[in-house]
Amino acid sequence: MRLKKNGRSGYLLIAITILISCVIVENVSAKIATELYYGENFTWVIDNVSAGNNEWYNVSTWVFYDNWHANQSDVVGFTVQNSVEIENKEYLTGNLDMGNLTVETHDQDIGFNLGLSAYPWYGGLVSLELDWEGLTDATPFNGSDAQVTYNIITNILNQEVEAIRINYDDGFQITELLYEPRTGILLGVNTTSGSFSLSMQLTFSSIPLPTTTNNFPAITIGSGFLVLVVFSIIWRRKKKINLKH
Repeated sequence: MRLKKNGRSGYLLIAITILISCVIVENVSAKIATELYYGENFTWVIDNVSAGNNEWYNVSTWVFYDNWHANQSDVVGFTVQNSVEIENKEYLTGNLDMGNLTVETHDQDIGFNLGLSAYPWYGGLVSLELDWEGLTDATPFNGSDAQVTYNIITNILNQEVEAIRINYDDGFQITELLYEPRTGILLGVNTTSGSFSLSMQLTFSSIPLPTTTNNFPAITIGSGFLVLVVFSIIWRRKKKINLKH
């Protein structure tokens, strides 16, 4: 009898755990497990970029890596490999292809070199920001240089997407960034920093974007209830077999 009871409790515990996990996924903004980004790829098309060579630096060591240049209509590609923690914040690492530059890098360096930032905050191409709502309490968003606007509706990849807009102007860098908050994917950017300028928009994401009409984490809740039903059916069948024996 104890074995039967423990089996029943085990099924119920697993089902409840899955269901709770699904509800958590639905109620957070863009807290996809970091590992789910590994192997995913994204592309953006350049609408405008400053002419001539631009310098690429490793931010952590301030070591110069290479000069790079790109042209209007060039594609920027980023394929995720892994992630790294820098100053208590996690950034995706991967291969970046842009113009004549091919480099294995991470999103902090990308955010710095491409002006996808609001210093000291680096968004990069795919941000693992844990608390978009809490940005307004952190530097520089709690000052006059940066503002965050929520619930922006934009059309990207032929679909309506809810986004977060970040505006930053410290007198040297003027930047507007648009992110999809659940996935952290950069939808578009228009940025200038000194003589460097870049504007581009997302053209492909191997991770489907949630839309205003199809919020993909909600599917997870439906899947959770389905799993709960399946576990219930399995347990009942097992119970009937045990009774026969």
